[in-house]
Amino acid sequence: MLKAPSWGGGEALLRFRPGAPPFAEVVGRGHGVSVALPLGKSELGAVVERGGLGVRLRGNVAAEQVPLYPAKPSVVAGVVVTGGATALRWEATGARGVSMRLPASRRVRLAEQARAVSWPCEAVGLEEGRFDEGDARGLPPLGAMRPAKLRLGAGVPIADAPGGAVRATIEAGTDDPNEPGAGG
Repeated sequence: MLKAPSWGGGEALLRFRPGAPPFAEVVGRGHGVSVALPLGKSELGAVVERGGLGVRLRGNVAAEQVPLYPAKPSVVAGVVVTGGATALRWEATGARGVSMRLPASRRVRLAEQARAVSWPCEAVGLEEGRFDEGDARGLPPLGAMRPAKLRLGAGVPIADAPGGAVRATIEAGTDDPNEPGAGG
């Protein structure tokens, strides 16, 4: 069960079951929200419970309307650290955690399979995370990294070894807090 003081996403339509007509809409700030991600594929939707103004609503919400964000910094593919504003797309829930997909990014193009992540429930939140990306575990120590100069707009392939399989392509550009950042 994920809990937050307010709904972190845009509008969400509550339904009695997946595919049924909506009976209510969840928007903006409220008096607490709980989201249960059922075991299995996200097509089943999530169960959302929301209070406010003396009313408590509970219903099914489509997967694409469930706002999920990193609750702590995580290293993806060994080269990307998620930021707190990185919106994640929920794909499935299992006994060991939540499977999600990172958004596509203009600056860091991950191999398609690297965009799929699976984290324990405590690593995921309903609101944008507030943390220092520098606290991420799993990056090589700064002393082990080599500096590189990137030309604006030129993609640089990232691999474990020269000529190895490309895990990501990094492109220098402006910082955008809504995109995953390059970590090493």
